[in-house]
Amino acid sequence: MISKSREHLQEVNQTYREHGWFAVKWGLFLIWTGVVSIIHGICPAFFKFRAPRNVMRVARLIKERGIPGELE
Repeated sequence: MISKSREHLQEVNQTYREHGWFAVKWGLFLIWTGVVSIIHGICPAFFKFRAPRNVMRVARLIKERGIPGELE
């Protein structure tokens, strides 16, 4: 497990702390996006288009960082 973690950190060229902060920050952002989407579902007047904009923001980040996956 430790060697796989080190290997991943080398792949993304980040320290443990940098990677941890990145993952926590964007994880919380995605949780917030889910909450916003639920609120919008209950009352469409709130947070118009916020969830899709947030999702597109994360998708751009993933594409810019060259993270493998189907995003095209």
